[in-house]
Amino acid sequence: MEFPDKYDYCFIDADVLKYSAGFAAEKTWWHVFKPDGTHVGKFSSAKEADQHIDELWTIFDIDTSGYYREPEKIIGEEEHAIRACDTIINFIKERVKADHYKFYLSGKENFRNEVATLHEYGHNRKGVAKPFWIDSIVKHLTDTYSAVTTDGIEGDDQVGVGMIALQKRGKTPIHTGVDKDIIKGIPGYHFDFKKDKFIYTSPEEALLFNYLQGIAGDATDGFHGIPKVGMKKAEKILEGCETEEEMYEAAVNAYKNYFGEEYSYESWDGWNLTKTAEELFLENMTLAWILKEKDKPYTPPHKRE
Repeated sequence: MEFPDKYDYCFIDADVLKYSAGFAAEKTWWHVFKPDGTHVGKFSSAKEADQHIDELWTIFDIDTSGYYREPEKIIGEEEHAIRACDTIINFIKERVKADHYKFYLSGKENFRNEVATLHEYGHNRKGVAKPFWIDSIVKHLTDTYSAVTTDGIEGDDQVGVGMIALQKRGKTPIHTGVDKDIIKGIPGYHFDFKKDKFIYTSPEEALLFNYLQGIAGDATDGFHGIPKVGMKKAEKILEGCETEEEMYEAAVNAYKNYFGEEYSYESWDGWNLTKTAEELFLENMTLAWILKEKDKPYTPPHKRE
């Protein structure tokens, strides 16, 4: 399809920028050692280090039992990280022409933390390494590009709210980032700057993706839907649904088939709870739902005004 030559607003997911630019200023080398600590070699990735150990055994018949590898992180200068950030932004502005560019960063608080009971929201992100210069990049984005830090919601939510609000006013916005939750879950134009690719998501495609995530969960965000049900099986569950009401009913029935009418469990933070299958679906749907309107999380279709 054809895409507009220019957009009214470009909403940029600055959370992706701070990580991409930060890691661009770092390099991890992997060192291989013999059991006695003798240095064998230095490699640019863990995979290359493992391949070398394997080749020593399979090709040169060297006993590599006890060989091990260790990482060495090299941190570049702060200026390198800032320059990487500016380079990405300049590329975005070259590819996506817009009257206005808005940058959004996620704050520390997130309403989803209070919603999640089955699993701690974002639990799989704990312990994940952050770029050394991430705070410097955030300050640069705030001072130079007027990036807004959203509290209580994710930067994704603010992008979703902005996209929908402008569409309702007849404007043409575009989201720039790589997060599938926005690209597939928010209708409209998107630009994946890592793939240098423009994408259009229809309202029907976005709504379907929202319900698929509500059923299957999202391991990246640390919430889980019906156990052993992935996106393919979720598609089967929603097969033949033509309206949102039908999708809602099919999803709740799928939860009932697995959890029963009621399900008792211990929450991730130690509380004994009992919820209906519908309440469990609503929890996961609320976690999956990128906001389309300010302060309005997911509401079942039959309860909307």
